[in-house]
Amino acid sequence: DNLFCKSSAAMGDLYGLRNALYLGNYQQAVSEAMSLGASTERDFFMYRALIEQGQHRVVMDEVGAQAPVALQAVKMLASYLSGVSKEAVVAQLKEWLTDATAQDNWQLILVAATVFLHERDHKEALKISHQSTQIDVMALVVQIYLQMDRPDLARKLVKSMQEQYDDDTLTKLSHA
Repeated sequence: DNLFCKSSAAMGDLYGLRNALYLGNYQQAVSEAMSLGASTERDFFMYRALIEQGQHRVVMDEVGAQAPVALQAVKMLASYLSGVSKEAVVAQLKEWLTDATAQDNWQLILVAATVFLHERDHKEALKISHQSTQIDVMALVVQIYLQMDRPDLARKLVKSMQEQYDDDTLTKLSHA
């Protein structure tokens, strides 16, 4: 329960950063991140913005071997999208997902599902993400359903997102 509250509070602090990222204002997201105190969540969103700008190498160089799994996962995404050892990235993500704590790490789930989506492996992407109630993951699941030509399931999930996160930018984008 405390973990959820802490996570919600952290998301509140990251509101401007998340919105900039999801609205495609990647440079603004990076600038916003730099104005915030260091945290895994801040770095996760900042590195995703850098990846969207094509700055894969920066992310791969900055995330060290001792970084939390959430940041290691985003480093794997940068590596995958840069075309470096895609098979190794998929294998590493699958290994991390076998850990008992993997289901508690929404960032890992989001990155792994994103990679599986790029691999056109909708089944694997859904297997790890469909039960998540974390807004970022839910929005990705909507995307997966739409790619699978299942607008009925996408609509059902968007309705659930509206009930839980009505004012969130991702809910509004998913509804559109």
